[in-house]
Amino acid sequence: MRIKIKAFGTTYHLMRGGRESGEFELPPDATVEDALQVAGIDLQDVWITSVGGQQVKLDHLLKEGDEILVFSPVGGG
Repeated sequence: MRIKIKAFGTTYHLMRGGRESGEFELPPDATVEDALQVAGIDLQDVWITSVGGQQVKLDHLLKEGDEILVFSPVGGG
């Protein structure tokens, strides 16, 4: 199945090719964690993931055409 990932904050630097978004081909039973690994995003750098406007955990099962939004922790002071 084909899914899309959009990265926000510093996570986009971690995606393959340093892109802010990308489309990836995954097996039918893939999870958010699987997708992030295929995209080259280190799970330690992920704060929140969202699919369909809802915050989801890494074990959330994906379906064809899903778009994952990935947010990194916010820093500063």
